[in-house]
Amino acid sequence: MEYDYVVIGGGTSGLVLSSRLAERGEKVLVIEAGIDPKNDENITSASNFVTNVGGSYDYGFSITDTSVPMPRGKFTDLLRHVNNSRANRLWNRPSKYEIELWHKLGIEGWSFENVWKYMKKAETYIPPSQTQMESFGMQAPDNKHYGSSGPITLSYQRYISPTDRRWLETIKNIGLPINENPHDGENLGANISPITADPNKHRRTYGCTYLDALPTASLDILTQTIVNRIETVTEDGQIRATAVEYCSGGVTKSVKIRKEVVLTAGTINTPQILELSGIGDTNILASHGIKEVLNIPTVGEYRGHYYPTLCYQLNDTVKNMDVLRQDEQIRREEAEKFRKGDPSLYHQAASCVLYLKPAQILTKEELDRLESLLREANSNEERVLAQYFLDERIPQVEIDMVGFFADLNSVPEDGKKYVTFMVGLQHPFSKGSIHVSSSDVNDKPNITSNYNKHPIDRLLLSAAIRFIREKIVTGNPLTDIISKEVSPGRGVSVEEFIENAPACDYHPSSSAKMGNNIDDSVVNSELKVHKTRNIRVSDASIIPLGLSSHIQSIVYAIGEKAADLL
Repeated sequence: MEYDYVVIGGGTSGLVLSSRLAERGEKVLVIEAGIDPKNDENITSASNFVTNVGGSYDYGFSITDTSVPMPRGKFTDLLRHVNNSRANRLWNRPSKYEIELWHKLGIEGWSFENVWKYMKKAETYIPPSQTQMESFGMQAPDNKHYGSSGPITLSYQRYISPTDRRWLETIKNIGLPINENPHDGENLGANISPITADPNKHRRTYGCTYLDALPTASLDILTQTIVNRIETVTEDGQIRATAVEYCSGGVTKSVKIRKEVVLTAGTINTPQILELSGIGDTNILASHGIKEVLNIPTVGEYRGHYYPTLCYQLNDTVKNMDVLRQDEQIRREEAEKFRKGDPSLYHQAASCVLYLKPAQILTKEELDRLESLLREANSNEERVLAQYFLDERIPQVEIDMVGFFADLNSVPEDGKKYVTFMVGLQHPFSKGSIHVSSSDVNDKPNITSNYNKHPIDRLLLSAAIRFIREKIVTGNPLTDIISKEVSPGRGVSVEEFIENAPACDYHPSSSAKMGNNIDDSVVNSELKVHKTRNIRVSDASIIPLGLSSHIQSIVYAIGEKAADLL
């Protein structure tokens, strides 16, 4: 068996890339470890999400230094859907100023305008209705900032909870700006973000949507198939991939590569496959008895957004999707509304976002401390990261308000309703790692987060939590429906809370990061692994530094751009 391109991983970027290659007549094979769940409503419905965490559709990865798991979808383009939050359908974009700084890492051809072009190529934007705008208290964003003919439909949630209705007004009343056009590259301030859902079909839209327009025979997808390694040879000092070895139904086989192999297995699995193929840090490979093909020391270095959660109990008069957990009759009634296309609690999502710069949450003394710590940056990567902080147009903290119970620290009481705040550091200095745990592909990789180890991270996280407790939840009109703090809880200091609070990371990146030097990056600006002729990476792992956004929009852009690079 031989193909022009073998794409390893049928996730977001993998399906974008492979469908675009197939459109132009290339013979493409996608190898996916999971199944195709297109007929399972637990996956395709925009309303379901929690049922998949820890189940058969989840890789079940764990992080060695935190008690919170890292859910990753084990089937075609369900990375986001297995994540335990409706925020994972949220679609937004990073600051243009952080992407423009990528050139200081030796990256070429990745300006914000270039990346924005590919984001828009993926999109079909449906503006908010008059009713939605009045309910949120928002203005309609300018349509010119969005695409109009892409496979991914963007729309606004149809059920707007009491907390969501109060979001923008509360933020305005505490003296912070509202951003009416948050997707033009200037993302500071509060906004209501669209979600990836088709309001006409009542379905979420995702990478599989790219396949809808393809002739059946133009693309081959092997599901329930595990890639063991990429087979390579060395020619004139360059590594060339010749085949991909895989296991399907207990039988080991290989597929030959005519042109290129592209890793789109995601931030966790991509470095694992590289290391199993002999590409990685010399010491890591040797410790597991893997024959070295190419020494790239930064394979598996990893950064992500980690989100501790704060939770507040709401007044009994509030109605939100928490009642679905408690009342079978209401569940049936709301499910029937959803099936008919009427606004339902099952339409509730997480769309309320606030991006902040340090000066908005730090005291004068804390700002001086931050500047002092930034001067200690001792590598080129850290110096670029420091420039992110010094540019006041680039947000450093994200606060998501989730209008239902999504807390990591407590258990909901029967009959009670909640609002949850997720606090995400956008550019953490703390760096984790993802490496093989053995030479056996069936053994899950070791993931170490090092969350909150750097003093800059602790400084910002403490200030953001304080800001929620002292400003947001006491602001009008949100405070009118808040009953009490559940977590951290009365009497618990910020310092005590962040020391022990679990933190989830659903936006991991940088484990095969882009750059121009094999000593501090894995792929070049054309996504080709350094010193290889035909091995590329096209997923979130190539993002060189964290971004001030949820990452699905840029992962689609990476897939679209990769198709043009090949």
